[in-house]
Parts: sequence; C-alpha cells; structure tokens
Amino acid sequence: MAIKRLQGWILFLGGLLLGHLALGQTYVPIAPGNAAVISLEGLVLRSAPSKQATRLSVMPFGAAMEVLETPNAVMDSLPPLKSSYFDEGKRVTYDIKRIGHWVKVRFAGRIGYALDVFLVSTYDQLGINNRLHRDGLPASLNTQFLLLEAGVTCNENIVDKQAWNWYGVYYDKGMVKIRPATVRQFVSHIDEGDYRRDWVHTYSEENEGLAWLLGSRGARPWNTNFPPVFWGDDFANEVDNGKRREAIYKSVGLKIYDDAVEGSISNFPKVTYTRGGVTQQLNLHFGDHCSDVQFIGDLDGDHKHDFILSLGEEGRYFVLYLSSHAKTGELVRPVATFSSGYCC
Repeated sequence: MAIKRLQGWILFLGGLLLGHLALGQTYVPIAPGNAAVISLEGLVLRSAPSKQATRLSVMPFGAAMEVLETPNAVMDSLPPLKSSYFDEGKRVTYDIKRIGHWVKVRFAGRIGYALDVFLVSTYDQLGINNRLHRDGLPASLNTQFLLLEAGVTCNENIVDKQAWNWYGVYYDKGMVKIRPATVRQFVSHIDEGDYRRDWVHTYSEENEGLAWLLGSRGARPWNTNFPPVFWGDDFANEVDNGKRREAIYKSVGLKIYDDAVEGSISNFPKVTYTRGGVTQQLNLHFGDHCSDVQFIGDLDGDHKHDFILSLGEEGRYFVLYLSSHAKTGELVRPVATFSSGYCC
C-alpha cells in the first residue's frame, strides 16, 4: 500500500472515530429499504423522532424492518464512548461520538421511529462470515472462535453470536491483559460524495485500552496477563523501527517475503513460520501485495507463539492463529478472521 494512501486511510478512520468528518463527508440517514437491528439489547420503536417519545415496542437484535422515506430526518446523538490508546508510553484518552438520525420504519405492522445508529442495511446478511464464504476461505474459520478489532470496521462484521463467550484484549503499558468483556456495535452512515458507507464501530462497555475482542463457543482459559513478543502499534514508525521489527521476526522464526526478496510469489506475499525444524506457510490462498504482523505472543497460555496477521489490501483480512489448535504437521492453525481495509 502506498504510504500516502495508507496515511489518508488512517486519517479518515481517526476522524470517523472522533466524529470529525473529512471535507465532503456528512452524516446521513440510513438509506430506505430493508434493515436490521444490531443492538444486542434491542432497539426502541418510538411514536415520534425523539428519545422522549412514547415507546411502541422493542425490536430485538436481528429484527428485520423496512426503512421508509424520512424527509428532513432529525439528527440526534447518544452519549459518547470513552476510549484510549498508548502513544510512546503515554495514554491518550478520547471520546467516540455516536451520531445518527431518527428514521421512519415499518416493523411488525406498526410504523414508528428508530435511531439509525443501531440499524444496518441488509444487502448483506448479519454475521461476519458472508465475505469469508464468498471469497472461498476455509470453512473451518469462525466456527469455534471469532476475532474483531475494536474501532471502525466494515459493515460485514456484524456480531451475531451474542450467546458466545467474549473476551477483551487490552494493551496497557507494555502488557496484554485478557478478561471477559461485552461486545457492542453501532453504525455511522456516511455520505462521502461519490458514494455512501455504513461503518460499524465495535466496542465494549469497558473500552479504554481495548484493542481486540475474542469470541469463543465456550469458556476459554486465555493467558490473562503477559508481555507480548510483538505488538504492531508499537512499530508504527517503520523508518525508525524496521530493524527492530525484523529482529523480532527472525527471533521467533517468522519470515515475510515481498517482491524485492528472492523466493517471493508475484502478487501473493508469502509468510512462513519455522520452529523445531518445521516450516509452515501462514498466509491463506488470497492476497495481493500487502501482509503485516499485528501481534505475536501467547494468547492461549500454552507457552507457544500465537499470531494475528493482516493479509491482503483490497479485501484485507485479519487472521487469528492459535498454536493450541494446530493439527499434525502444523505449528499454528488459523481459527478466526474478519474483513477490513477497502472491503466495503
């Protein structure tokens, strides 16, 4: 990915997180048509476009409805969410704005108003497997585990596994801490001039320092407090940290080939992991020209390395690899993924 393109992408997502849109971008109501509720607690249907209006009913998670034409839809907001990250060892705290519109909807034969921060257009079905299946990735992914990044991702990453166990992966002063967490989402409907996007924000009730959310079918004995071998955000400045990054990769047996390195595959970056004389190729069948390491460390507490990698650019995937689920002849196994980047 070209540096300028990457910088533009980061600035756009950063502005969206804080509620400050770029020139030519505006908050707009969700488009008329079929929609579904993404709030796990459900969404209130009201008699008028106001949080003080009479409650007509509560529409449960996944409830289907029709969004009707709503001329002059009233803009409204919910209390901002507190979040934070570490920058050069210092915690930076900020507010995530939740801005939406009251839109007229038809639900179960009744017409009322709903705040569209918890509505998503259903041109793609709810869940995070839709693109996964469309792109032909292994069917075993996302069957026992789920991975989500805290922050802004694509509208194909709607959590539909509220009965699963969820855990937050927090980063605090050089330590990774994993503990039970709630998973929550809301949507920003944005008009970017040439087209519109529905951006999904993923967060938890305990949101400060949250980096990832892990879902599992049952309770898991995750490693609850440990220093990571590699945390990608600590290496954002490639010019200054490139040598240190490469040294860590070499120390754990990780190697990334690119077009400038012998052994590369044209337009198919190769990522390998070697331990105990065994070498395993980690990247899946897709990929154009971009692979990156987000995390190296012992997530599952078996004293072996686990990974989170980002693979591809157009239709980028983040993939979780766990050593505890490796099959015979494997060092790690990809168990969960979600799409991000330019995927919407």
